[in-house]
Amino acid sequence: IDNYKEIFKKIGDVWSKQNSPLEAYGAHLKSKKINLNLQSGVEENILELKNGGRIVGIEFGAGSDLLQAYRKVMITARWDNEAKKALDLPLHDFFGFAFGKPAMQSILLGSNQTKLYSYLPMPFDNSAEMKLKYDKISTNNPDELLISGTIYYTDDKRDKNLEGKFYAQSRR
Repeated sequence: IDNYKEIFKKIGDVWSKQNSPLEAYGAHLKSKKINLNLQSGVEENILELKNGGRIVGIEFGAGSDLLQAYRKVMITARWDNEAKKALDLPLHDFFGFAFGKPAMQSILLGSNQTKLYSYLPMPFDNSAEMKLKYDKISTNNPDELLISGTIYYTDDKRDKNLEGKFYAQSRR
């Protein structure tokens, strides 16, 4: 058991929220900041990677614009130019909202007072693209939403013998 003390300490630090799950990636971790005015009806590319690797974290600020746009923002992603989208669902559903309210807070996925977050690993072989689209449903909704956040990724290749790819679909 002495061989695993350091690993158990790291797990305990993440579990007690002293450390982020992202710290495990160390110097391999890269990030892309997102600051955009998402116009109604316009699909915005928020990430495009041209080499194999993995998305290891997604964080969006839990500003009032985003919280008031329940199920009006779609998140889509495509791995390796596949015909089928890997992610295709309302942003709020992905982060565990229910009936317009944050409803989930786990180590790997959920939301808190400051952010919507996912630390689910999403490996891909050659390329990844991620997009957001805002659909203004009524005249009471704003014409645009201010979205800010960070996407974390590494260049660590997927082990095809041990890992699959991440897919999530939902419908409004």
